[in-house]
Amino acid sequence: MVDWIDVLERTGGDREFLVELISIYLDQQAPLLREIELAIDAGDHNKIEHAAHALRGAIGNFSDQEAYEAALRLERMAQAGTLSTVNHPLVDLKRGLHSLEQEMTNWKNSEIAAQMDGGYLSSTIGSKG
Repeated sequence: MVDWIDVLERTGGDREFLVELISIYLDQQAPLLREIELAIDAGDHNKIEHAAHALRGAIGNFSDQEAYEAALRLERMAQAGTLSTVNHPLVDLKRGLHSLEQEMTNWKNSEIAAQMDGGYLSSTIGSKG
């Protein structure tokens, strides 16, 4: 679960910036996951480590829950060269990413709607004066 109050505090309360960060994350998440999957198929420990690290960093801006922990486990497994049980953290990562993506999309959509409503009200009020 994302603590939106904490995330907003870390962005200095800049809601527009947070919407932008979410958009950037959502654009990067799928390619990084795909990179991890391809690296696992190829048995490339170095690529797994780097992609998992990058994804964990991106996730860490928002949460330290399931997806973050799973990316950390994948990163450490790749560092140690022990990929025999990689499927479990990969499943956890996918589940956590899906959950995080849903939370972000819901928050972003509600925030954009609130900004549009606020913008509409402000421009309407301003034009009547």
